[in-house]
Amino acid sequence: MLGAIIGDIVGSRFEFNNHKSKEFEFMTQQCEVTDDSIMTLAIADAIMACQGDFTELGQKVVSSMQRLG
Repeated sequence: MLGAIIGDIVGSRFEFNNHKSKEFEFMTQQCEVTDDSIMTLAIADAIMACQGDFTELGQKVVSSMQRLG
């Protein structure tokens, strides 16, 4: 999960750029958290909140997304 979030942040500056090179600076001022990272965290938060009972997972995901942003 950390790899997905780090990759999302590092790649955020290329999201609409169609950047093809493997040569780039790892972190810059243009890197930022995106909605993809927020949704990943919200889903993980909801899964942990279910404590094995996934009958209310959908509602917990919605609540987590609303809370996290």
